[in-house]
Amino acid sequence: MRARPLLLALLLPPLVALLTARRVVDDAMSPSIRAGDVVLLGPGGADPGDVVCLADPADPSRAVLRRVIAVEGQTVELGRGAARVNGEAHRVREMGPFGANTARSEQNRYLIQESSRSPALADQSWTVPPGHRFVLADDRDGALDGRAWGPVPATFGCGLVWLRVGPADLWRGPWSLWAQDGPWIPPSQDPDRHEAQEADKSAPSED
Repeated sequence: MRARPLLLALLLPPLVALLTARRVVDDAMSPSIRAGDVVLLGPGGADPGDVVCLADPADPSRAVLRRVIAVEGQTVELGRGAARVNGEAHRVREMGPFGANTARSEQNRYLIQESSRSPALADQSWTVPPGHRFVLADDRDGALDGRAWGPVPATFGCGLVWLRVGPADLWRGPWSLWAQDGPWIPPSQDPDRHEAQEADKSAPSED
């Protein structure tokens, strides 16, 4: 278990002056972070799974949020199936429909969304150079990220997401540390979802 929550509780009061609040303006990091949410950005090194704020490589005047997948010295492979870092595939589990897409738990720490209709990506790989990170959007089909940019400098500019605040729903609570809402119960073991699935099966067909 990470020691970060305890560290945050101890250090938050003196660090408040170092934190910056931003309102999220797009859904590139949905389901975890959505338009209208407020994030607190602060200093810190970015580890895999963390969400960082960085200047959009295509438009440096615009700040974007993306999730770190790999750090310097690691090799990232993307294509069919889950992302692989240093040859090890990310653990991905389907969680259910999310709008027109499918929500998936990645590493049992955060959610991504993908369209089952999107074409398979060509196999690509990158080795992250010193002083860089490799980042992806949580909406894997709806936003540009490291697949277009390659590794980005670790000097992100506007910081690391310490806290996310926004409306709670089936997928997340009203707040989360480090933009990670997991772990999740598999749908087959979640009584509420199981009952909903059974109700759907027993509902009369409209055909």
